[in-house]
Amino acid sequence: MFEVIYLFVLAWAALPLVRTLMLERGGNRIAFVHRLYRDAAYILVAVLGIVFFEAALRISLENYWFEELGQSRRYWLSLEYRVAIFLVVSLLVGLFVGANLRALCRPYAVVPRSAPWIIGFVLAALVGFLGTPLWIPLMRFLGAISAGVVDPVFGRDLSFYLLVLPFYDDIVEIVIAILCVVIALWVGVGMAARSGSGRAWFSAPSCASRWGRVGSWPAITSLWPDIRRSWPAPLMPTSISGYPDTMSWSHVGSRPLRSLG
Repeated sequence: MFEVIYLFVLAWAALPLVRTLMLERGGNRIAFVHRLYRDAAYILVAVLGIVFFEAALRISLENYWFEELGQSRRYWLSLEYRVAIFLVVSLLVGLFVGANLRALCRPYAVVPRSAPWIIGFVLAALVGFLGTPLWIPLMRFLGAISAGVVDPVFGRDLSFYLLVLPFYDDIVEIVIAILCVVIALWVGVGMAARSGSGRAWFSAPSCASRWGRVGSWPAITSLWPDIRRSWPAPLMPTSISGYPDTMSWSHVGSRPLRSLG
C-alpha cells in the first residue's frame, strides 16, 4: 500500500552511507569503518520504523475485524501471548548472541563496541518474530489437565504427549538452531583470523567503494596493489596489557593512519 513511500524513506536513509562510500579517500581506516557503521544505523532505524508502522496498521485492522465479530477479547489475548513470546525470546537470544559476538570482536579495534549487541538483538528480533506462532502450543501447555489415561510404557498421562511435549519440542528446536548459529560464528571467525582475512576485512569496503566510484574495468589494476598489501594483513600489534595497540596500527593498508583528530 505504501511501497513507494517506503522506498523513498529507505533511499533517503541510505544517502549518508552512499556519500561516505563515494567520498572516502583513504586515511584512517578505523574511522572510516565507524562512519560506515553510523550511516548503516540510519537504514536500520528506517527499516524499524517501517516495520512498526506496518505492525500498527495490521493490528488496528485485525482489531476492527474481531470487534465486528464480537471476539476482540480473544484477539487481544492471542496478541498478548505473541508479544510476550517475542519479547522474551528477543531478550534471551539477544543477550546470548550479543555476548558471543562481543567476545569474538574484542581483539579487533576496528569493530564498534555496540555493533555486536545491535547485530545480536536484530538477529534475536527475527528469531522472536518467527517464534510467535508458539503462542498456541504455549496456551495448550499452560492449560493442560490430566486426561485420566496413563501410558503403560513411560507412565505418563496422555495429556503430556498431546499438550506438553509439542511445546518442549519447539523450544528445543529453537535452542539447537541458536547454538548452531553461534558455533558457526565462532568457527568462521576463527578460520578467518587464522588465514589472516579477519585482520584485513576492513580494507574491503574501501576497495569496493573505489571500484564503484570509478565504474570501469581498468580500475581493477589500480586496486591490485592495495589488495596485495592488505590481504592478508600482518598481525595487529598489542600493548603490554594484551589489548590491541591501535596507536601503532599504522602498517595495515596502503597508507599510514592519521589520528582521529
